[in-house]
Amino acid sequence: MASQPGAALRLVLLISGIRTGLLQPGRSSGFHTSSENYPLASSFQDQLRNSGESQNLVTENVTVVEGDVAIISCRVKNNIDDSVIQLLNPNQQTIYFRDFRPLKDSRFQLVEFSSNELRVSLSNVSIEDEGRYFCQLYTDPPQEAITTITVLVPPHDLVIDVQKDLHKEGEKVEMNCTAMASKPAATIRWFKGDQELQAGRTEVEPLGDKMFRVHSQISLIALREDDGVPIVCQVDHPAVKEMQARQHLEIQYKPFVLVSVSYPQGLTREGESLELTCRVVGKPKPERILWQRLDDELPDHAIVSGDNLLITNLNKTDNGTYRCEASNSLGKASADYILFVYDPPTTTTTTTTTTIPPPKTTSTTNSTSLITPDDEIAKTRQTAVAMGNQLQLNITENDVIKVLDSHSQELTNEDLMELDQEIELREEAQDIETPQLKKFLTKELADAFRLIEAGMAKLEAQDSDTERFAKVYRTVTEGLKCYRAIYDEKKKSSIQTSLDAYFNK
Repeated sequence: MASQPGAALRLVLLISGIRTGLLQPGRSSGFHTSSENYPLASSFQDQLRNSGESQNLVTENVTVVEGDVAIISCRVKNNIDDSVIQLLNPNQQTIYFRDFRPLKDSRFQLVEFSSNELRVSLSNVSIEDEGRYFCQLYTDPPQEAITTITVLVPPHDLVIDVQKDLHKEGEKVEMNCTAMASKPAATIRWFKGDQELQAGRTEVEPLGDKMFRVHSQISLIALREDDGVPIVCQVDHPAVKEMQARQHLEIQYKPFVLVSVSYPQGLTREGESLELTCRVVGKPKPERILWQRLDDELPDHAIVSGDNLLITNLNKTDNGTYRCEASNSLGKASADYILFVYDPPTTTTTTTTTTIPPPKTTSTTNSTSLITPDDEIAKTRQTAVAMGNQLQLNITENDVIKVLDSHSQELTNEDLMELDQEIELREEAQDIETPQLKKFLTKELADAFRLIEAGMAKLEAQDSDTERFAKVYRTVTEGLKCYRAIYDEKKKSSIQTSLDAYFNK
């Protein structure tokens, strides 16, 4: 039972509204202490429909997330005569008449009231509160403005599932993600780490009452690089800032093998030691690692210790290809190292040379006579004549003298020009000579492979991303296969030649 002052106030407002023709008795809910409601008189509604161009009442649409607070504002631009402002719900029930709330729903609360504005809050908004609300101003003619409340409902849950937890490299992986009831329908996006993926199939399922459920599916091929990488299902929805579910991939793959030189850093020489390290990555972890020498047994002075191979006191008989092989339940893989043993470094000795000055000589009248240049020339002429006679060329000493005289004369300009032309012709002939063909040498190939392996080892030592280095190493190894084939062929040919020479002795 309402208090007497409250009931009296309601009666006064109702009577004034009825007398002025703004309200008329009716049957509904909430305005009266009984279940009576007083909607607008039909004549007033007709006037609202014909109110025309002089609209002085404004409001705005409201979008609110389910459970939050919506603010409804009815504003009058210029309320000169202090006209009454009223707010009605989608069922045409009066929420507020001026600053009085006839409706019993306590979620509606007065925020501000004046002759120019009626502002009301609606707390704990639900989807049932969605619809059109009416601001009405009792002027002549009366005015009405409509505000629409739109309620957003975020997905109640986000579920991601995969057919099985463990995949083998190369298998197809299928995942499903479901965004539970939401309004409007959610948009689902897929990511592998930071990389966005293309969804395979998306289905939007209406649930009634303006709600939707969204299903999305994705499929991809399992790669070893994806092991441990999160697959993320992310929802885009105006009611949520960030909502996602993730599933980490677990991928099994056969081993990847890399052989690196631990010692020495430079050339492998006779008498020194060589230590190789076999680095293996695989899932499950490789069961065993095997060192072997292709086409031959490991040297007697080779020591295998786990992942390492140590060859002491190197000699040229140790030359060959050494292979590290690893295996697990998915398969096996290997990597090779080509050993070429160089000669030991040569030692240079420093010698001290003492210069002894020649003894002083004293000229005497009986000493051997000195040979003059003219004597040398005469002797040369005689030698030339003797050689000519041996060759039956009939050369005389005068012929020799003429030749010597001709070469002692200075060249004329014509002689110089002829000489230049002769030089140019010789240079052109050299330019058009067929260039010497390049060819592979076994030793040079071995050097190249060793330098490449050393370079890759340095890169590996600096790169914290094991998978990235593994990918680069595979690419380099694949690109060198053609040269390794040439090396193997030349090596076999060299061994065969050595054997032939041995048996033909």
